[in-house]
Amino acid sequence: MIAANGGSIEGVVDGRETAAATVVLVPRPSRRAVQSDFKSAPVNPAGAFSLRGLAPGRYQLFAWDKVPDSAWLNPEFMSHWEGRGQSISLEPGGTVNVRTRLLSIED
Repeated sequence: MIAANGGSIEGVVDGRETAAATVVLVPRPSRRAVQSDFKSAPVNPAGAFSLRGLAPGRYQLFAWDKVPDSAWLNPEFMSHWEGRGQSISLEPGGTVNVRTRLLSIED
């Protein structure tokens, strides 16, 4: 469901191999039990992505190459990446434009 006051993120991922990349918006730790608060989107060949209908709040944005589906829901997986995402704060109905870097799952 998309909320009337949902925010959006428009962005570009910097990196060599963005065609297989996935962008994931991860909520703050106290909200991670709510799987619907996680949002993901593919990155197009030009590196662009869009996330819409987002609940207001604070998040970390990650762009990974070849990340396994739903790996970000696993606390053990996320413990390796904590603090390496880009901090995002969404206001009701707001749009955030970002440029983020591609993270290699092999790091």
